[in-house]
Amino acid sequence: MTKASNYTILEDFHEATHIPIFVYNANYHDLLWSKKLTITPDFPIKNYATPLRSLDYGAHVFSLGGAETVGTIIRHDFSIILWSNTQTITSEGYYEDSFPGINLERMCNYLKLLYQALFSKQATISTPKFDNSLSFVESFSNKTKYSYRSFASEKKLLYYLVHGDENKFNLAFKEFTSKGTYGIFSDNILRSKKNAAIIMTSKFSYAASSVGLTDEIVYKLRDRCIQKVESKTNIISIDNLVYEIGILFFKLILSKKSDNSANIDAMINYIKTNIHKNLSVDDVISQSPYSKSRASAIFKEETGKTIIEYISEQKVLEAQSLLIFSNSSILDIAVDLGYGDQSYFTKVFSKYTGITPSKFRKKFHI
Repeated sequence: MTKASNYTILEDFHEATHIPIFVYNANYHDLLWSKKLTITPDFPIKNYATPLRSLDYGAHVFSLGGAETVGTIIRHDFSIILWSNTQTITSEGYYEDSFPGINLERMCNYLKLLYQALFSKQATISTPKFDNSLSFVESFSNKTKYSYRSFASEKKLLYYLVHGDENKFNLAFKEFTSKGTYGIFSDNILRSKKNAAIIMTSKFSYAASSVGLTDEIVYKLRDRCIQKVESKTNIISIDNLVYEIGILFFKLILSKKSDNSANIDAMINYIKTNIHKNLSVDDVISQSPYSKSRASAIFKEETGKTIIEYISEQKVLEAQSLLIFSNSSILDIAVDLGYGDQSYFTKVFSKYTGITPSKFRKKFHI
């Protein structure tokens, strides 16, 4: 194969289909040309040269077992090999998004198109059967080592899902899917993709359950997503599917956070309205539907302060106003704000302002 135009056709064909292409000399000793992505391994010609040499001139398609298919065009001086291999199909990055599995029928159609483009005539495609003793039908995927996605990137993805940060969730998802694979769960590519989507759905649902959503709400969404996955007859992009599922859980968590914010606002409003009372944590939590531990955790997450810290800060702010604008004694202000004695009030006031109430009044009183 010497014509530059033929290599241009092969290159264009690869760009259009993303199928790895290898061109060998007649005895398969030398690789003359190839076009593939970095993730795609070299064709294992040493394993399959003998059965390839047994083929007649012309076009052939056959399976290597599992999801791998091969198309060949054999001429007297060169052979072209198209290889739909498991390693490339299941590498999840951007390549996977545009490379579904190719069955024999589809490989046959591709080979006909390429043959027509190269030689301007139609090809008669044969589908040879090989004896297992030739080791030709052994799936190369069993020998392939896969690169898996890191737990660190997955942990980061779930962290931003739970915390409701969409921009950081999107960035984390891009990082998570930038390299590696979800795993190989079946020789059937569609089944493997479905299993990957179901596993990620389970992880999203577990993360969602940690923000206080009821089991019923989380399980309903989980089941609906899994049913949708199972109903699919083709999954071109597993990453797109997982992202869509992730966004559904993201929106569910965000709706819960909106509810959380409303309940925290009610707790804050209660503190400010009753600032002159001897407030307890239980009093404040009673304004929310949460348990004590859950309410305390959400309050800290939303405000950056514990309930006791927030109450103390608000009391100190009110005390500052009274010290500036009223003539009430420090003892009266302490009692008015629910403190049992002046010394404890002074201790709390000094902690948050760095100055005693008497010095503050002397400096700022109007």
